[in-house]
Amino acid sequence: MSQSFTDLAWEQLAKYEEMATHARKCAATAESREERDYFVEIALEWERLAAKLKAMASEPAPAESGAGLRATPSQPATPLL
Repeated sequence: MSQSFTDLAWEQLAKYEEMATHARKCAATAESREERDYFVEIALEWERLAAKLKAMASEPAPAESGAGLRATPSQPATPLL
């Protein structure tokens, strides 16, 4: 049984947020400024990925049938007007 993209996306989002929280905790207990800066950068990257995933999850799902699109072998799909 496969999960829908939405289920997988929310699982991935939770993982990204968990990793960001962990990196922030490591930054808070870092013994040097360089180490702290490193963990802050890691946390920011996880948070950026989470924000990107949230944005993707909130977008409407594309039509599965491709209705309304026209494609030829030499051209990409374009919307019908």
